[in-house]
Amino acid sequence: MEILSRLPVKSIVRFGCVSKLWSTLTRHQSFINLFASRSSSGQPRLLVTFSTCYKKYGISFPQHQNPDGSYPPFYSFQIKTFSALPHPSEHPSQDCECYLGYDPLEGKHKVLCIVDKEYSEELQVLTLGAQESWRVITKGIPMHFPTGGLGRCFNGILYYEARLLGDDKNIIMSFDVRSESLVR
Repeated sequence: MEILSRLPVKSIVRFGCVSKLWSTLTRHQSFINLFASRSSSGQPRLLVTFSTCYKKYGISFPQHQNPDGSYPPFYSFQIKTFSALPHPSEHPSQDCECYLGYDPLEGKHKVLCIVDKEYSEELQVLTLGAQESWRVITKGIPMHFPTGGLGRCFNGILYYEARLLGDDKNIIMSFDVRSESLVR
């Protein structure tokens, strides 16, 4: 595991195809944690995903230059399996805006979803990888409506653009992924 954790992601993905044992090893939580701790000390990368013709793809771009001015390589890959999340409300036809956040202290990804109810907005959270269902967030929620922009998560805080009820100005909402609370 120590040797594999020092390899680039593309090589690790390839090694996962060697055998069931290697596939299991590279997907084991302790290996993922070890790899994440090593790669988090490196420079940040931008991950872009998109779909075409019923196939899903990902591209990982470096966000820095090498000392000689060149850029490190970018990696592209096809996403073979893709898990669909359960719909956050009991009525799948309701509109909602969803954002992905990550808590680096607990190592958990969470999805924040703002469901458009008839006269109000309802916030729901789902922890990925857990055997949990959507949880409704009720504490300290100002009445707001997401503007449909992209959310960004930095150091466990998810930021997204919204508009408060009765106000025509856009604001940045902040959602603490760990405590599952909103701050303005």
